[in-house]
Amino acid sequence: MSCVAVRRLHWPDGVIEEIHHLEKNDNVPVVAANDNILYVLEMNDGWFARHNINTGTVIRTEKGSLAETFLRRQ
Repeated sequence: MSCVAVRRLHWPDGVIEEIHHLEKNDNVPVVAANDNILYVLEMNDGWFARHNINTGTVIRTEKGSLAETFLRRQ
């Protein structure tokens, strides 16, 4: 598995700050390098590289930013 740590500051929301490799069945937590991380996205190992997703990439959905997508009040 791999995971990305996505920052949420003021703007831009959804910038990938860190990419970490995760070992299967390893329960040791991954600590982010800074305190601005709000989201973590886990994918199969190598998925980010195959899709040319690196640090600095901005993640958005069809509904907008990650905050607009997941933190929108109902």
